[in-house]
Amino acid sequence: MPARIGILRHKADRITAALVPLAVFVQLTVYLAFQPRWWEILVMLGLMITLLRPVDLIEHNVAHLPLFHHEHTRLEEFYELLMAIGTAMPMELYRVQHVQTHHHFTKYGADITQDWSGPFSYSGTKPPWHPSHWRYAIMFYPRAWYRGIKIMMGKHRHTAAHGRFLRSMLVLVSCWMVLAIYNWRAWLLFYVAPWMIANIAKVRANWNHHVGCEYASRQTTANNNQSWFAMELGFYVGIHAAHHAEPSRHWSLLPELWWEEYCDTTADRYIYHKRIKWLDRRLWLEKSGRTLHQSTR
Repeated sequence: MPARIGILRHKADRITAALVPLAVFVQLTVYLAFQPRWWEILVMLGLMITLLRPVDLIEHNVAHLPLFHHEHTRLEEFYELLMAIGTAMPMELYRVQHVQTHHHFTKYGADITQDWSGPFSYSGTKPPWHPSHWRYAIMFYPRAWYRGIKIMMGKHRHTAAHGRFLRSMLVLVSCWMVLAIYNWRAWLLFYVAPWMIANIAKVRANWNHHVGCEYASRQTTANNNQSWFAMELGFYVGIHAAHHAEPSRHWSLLPELWWEEYCDTTADRYIYHKRIKWLDRRLWLEKSGRTLHQSTR
């Protein structure tokens, strides 16, 4: 297990805990400092999109594994509200769409056609065939909101998740109304536009993670993306097959699973040793009975 630190479940989440409040603060500051000069608008819009992508990834990680210890449920709910302001997606709605639907039906042995949130949920598509990535990216969120709310107000009614969903919607709608009334131009530019761009980028990433997958084994349920943006800068979301194999595993431990199950080629092992630097490789290798020297095989 990763080291515990204070109220956080995992030591590696110190960065995570700081990024979300920072993004929300910067977004509000940019909104309040709005000036109708085109170059300032472009700079600020680029800044917001850059900050909201990590918030999307943090939301993904927290949906699987809460950030704080279980005795800090109110703090966890407040933190999830901050994320929702940045992503325009309440956490409980995201859990219905991503954890309870996407991950449940894309695991090995499941019926992939039941994943209404995935790229194979459109008529005429089945693995490995898929719809246009733009069609999927643009149409996804209206479907996710409609189906998610239907599930939340149906079988999840009168549950704790339903209560958290209602509270988050109350806060979000109130914030949106106040921001839109105070300065609707700045709201459209620095909230609505970044939401749309970041969400389309997130859905396209999911399309790339699963396009062409055969779902015939744990190793073929997702594609890996070894770019810097998906690895070091993306909380190792690029190790996606390992993430789908064990979705509740903390993101900082995904490289360990990658080594154990997915490093089948010399190129994979080279990437593991050259790219995974700041996390404790030696600890993982000792746990698996290998030394750092032996691990170079």
